[in-house]
Amino acid sequence: MNKLVLKSPAKLNLYLNVLRKRPDGYHDIETIFEKISLFDIVTIRPENTGIKITTDNPALPTGRRNLAYKAARILFDKTGFKGGVRINIKKNIPVCSGLGGGSSNAATVLSGVNRLFRLGLKRSELIEIGRAIGADVPFFLHDCSFAIGRNKGDDVAPIYNDVIIWHIIIPFTFGCETKRVYGDLTLGLTPNIVDVTIFRRFLMRKDIENLATSLYNKLEEVVFKKAEIIGSTKSLLLEKGAYGALLSGSGSAIFGITKTREEAIAVRRRVNASIGSGSKALIVKTFN
Repeated sequence: MNKLVLKSPAKLNLYLNVLRKRPDGYHDIETIFEKISLFDIVTIRPENTGIKITTDNPALPTGRRNLAYKAARILFDKTGFKGGVRINIKKNIPVCSGLGGGSSNAATVLSGVNRLFRLGLKRSELIEIGRAIGADVPFFLHDCSFAIGRNKGDDVAPIYNDVIIWHIIIPFTFGCETKRVYGDLTLGLTPNIVDVTIFRRFLMRKDIENLATSLYNKLEEVVFKKAEIIGSTKSLLLEKGAYGALLSGSGSAIFGITKTREEAIAVRRRVNASIGSGSKALIVKTFN
């Protein structure tokens, strides 16, 4: 095998509640992840020495700041592998959007490099390495479309079902700094929201309407104050026919939910007509 070409999917957070600040400065959360059919293409090839990252997106770092680079470095150090690797990332997932592109790339590199070079690490070992890279990385190493994330989001409980959810995603050309968003969050009594257990029940029952109207992200409280356009875009999605809409992660992308592809196409058409020359809406579905 001289190379691997792999899909590296984005994620949405259908539910995200922030519970408390941890002694290490991070926050304990409860979230429900969903992999979606927006994905980067990651090509992994052997090199004589070193770790080389190439990409078609100039906004993406290619050195030690790149999570895919970090994943390969930690994996090589752990296993004592003496060769090198070249990793090309064809970006389709917007950078700094709350859609998990960097974490997904890191997970794809962990599993792909382990496979290509026959390093023999078990999934549980890759997940432990993933925890050291980023809180979202372990989710992408699980073979499931949905999961509950607890602690920092890195304690993952897969949800196995075959439900397909259709989404309209509106990305922005700017990102929201995750550390600052969490830092500006005021923690206190949580409003009366559907908890993660009930939300999971809607998912298992394929109850898209109740699921859509129960979407929740605590971080919206901060992000909408920093960037009013993101909050108004959520309102636009609802106005144009989405059953529900939400900020993904710490932003900046907003997504809506419909039951069918046809409904998603109709909502996208109405939204794009209202946005004009701004960011254009994308249609995606659950990745499985």
